[in-house]
Amino acid sequence: ACLSSLHDSEHKHRKRVILKAFSREALQNYIPVMSEEIRAGVRGWLEGAPRVLVYPEMKRIMFGIAMRILLGFEPAQTNRGTQEQLIEAFEEMIRNLFSLPIDVPFSGLYRGLKARNVIHAKIEENIRKKMAKRDTSDQFKDVLQLLIEHSQKDDEPLRLQELKESATELLFGGHETTASTATSLVMFLGLHPEVVRKVRKELQEQGLLSSDAQENKHITKEDRKST
Repeated sequence: ACLSSLHDSEHKHRKRVILKAFSREALQNYIPVMSEEIRAGVRGWLEGAPRVLVYPEMKRIMFGIAMRILLGFEPAQTNRGTQEQLIEAFEEMIRNLFSLPIDVPFSGLYRGLKARNVIHAKIEENIRKKMAKRDTSDQFKDVLQLLIEHSQKDDEPLRLQELKESATELLFGGHETTASTATSLVMFLGLHPEVVRKVRKELQEQGLLSSDAQENKHITKEDRKST
């Protein structure tokens, strides 16, 4: 079953499997992916309209990060078009999460299940791609890869539907709350320019700031207004 429906020892074991992907070493491996996704998002802000709606943009960025870090999607699988399709499906599923159990066309449950199937189809595509890779010993393992290996342990049958449900739970847990937190961060940074300068300095010292002068320029209220 998916993580939320497990109990006792199986829940603890599955949780330990997932926590391997959040060790200190694992988090350090995520930095390049996170930087790439964030830079792409900020670049889009600079090239786009003069006003940025931060929360929707943060949801898109965090969804892309979650798809790559938690589920191991390749960059080509998380282009903007695919992201928008999946985000729309994900939000439709969330909106109808607690609908009345009436599965008829145009009902909340019907729309929610239809949206879930879109997400599951994309996740299944990635699961099958991962299963086709025999040797992953030298590769960094995302959460989905760890869950796949857990399901295959001791020659247990691979439970595809359970993997898809667990992957969807990971997206649910790592998307909305993170986007909300990141939006608050942007708001407070906008209110405290002295903190922005300290953050910029620390990023430069750690080699995490882009070498692109356009991305590194100080964005004042006149340059870009965030809402």
